[in-house]
Amino acid sequence: MNAVPLAVQLYSVRGELASGAAAAIGRIAELGLAGVEPVCSAGMPAETRDALAGMTVDAAELKLLLDEHGLVVSSAHTALPESHNANAVLDEQELLGNDLLIVSDLSALSGATIHDLDRLDTLKRTAERFNRAAALAAKRGMRVGYHNHFWEWDAVFDGRPAFDVFWDYLDPSVVAEIDIYWAQFAGRRPAEVMTGLGRRAQLAHVKDGPLTPGQPMTPAGTGKVDIAGALTAGDYLRWHIIEFDECATDIFDAISASVGWLVESGLSSAR
Repeated sequence: MNAVPLAVQLYSVRGELASGAAAAIGRIAELGLAGVEPVCSAGMPAETRDALAGMTVDAAELKLLLDEHGLVVSSAHTALPESHNANAVLDEQELLGNDLLIVSDLSALSGATIHDLDRLDTLKRTAERFNRAAALAAKRGMRVGYHNHFWEWDAVFDGRPAFDVFWDYLDPSVVAEIDIYWAQFAGRRPAEVMTGLGRRAQLAHVKDGPLTPGQPMTPAGTGKVDIAGALTAGDYLRWHIIEFDECATDIFDAISASVGWLVESGLSSAR
């Protein structure tokens, strides 16, 4: 397996971005990362945009900073491009040069909640929204994807978890961003989740830690997550994306340690 390039999810450095995007992007570039995965608020419901205030960067400003430091957008967490907001979402991603649009939380969808996966009828309707959005994105040369947490395995239908049923309903063009931490937190083997989705598994969120509710993540290679097993199973991964939902130490030190371990392990490549 060829080593896959590394990016970082900018949610990890949300506090630093709020203090100064230029300085934060500069620090990221110094760590040997090739890309970033921003959180973009265009087209999201007003309440979601308000919640994201301070952790997002204007797309034009971000593109200038990335170009200055030789970084690219690996993918982005976005609203689902639908009939009412498609142009706003897709225009922003076109400006950033991004072709992978990832929905990371169903609550960012107008009128949706994570409980859309608890009932078969709502699960199917949510999948249909993704499929329509995927068709709109394809007209711009982009693909839509879904990022898991742990609750997708809570509901079970005829012996199969909602996660598996959801992917059955999704169009084959919809991609997966597999958060290996939350998959293992849900009691799954991340490598099996990766292989089960095959070519759809385009992105991996790489994080480590104690797998204990409420406890912060730790640098890759220092926790209980089977990172190596998951990443080596991902034959079609385009990016390994480091993420810390919470971190108890200096975030840039933690990202640097993750980069070092992933590169030294031969799993990922740095610039």
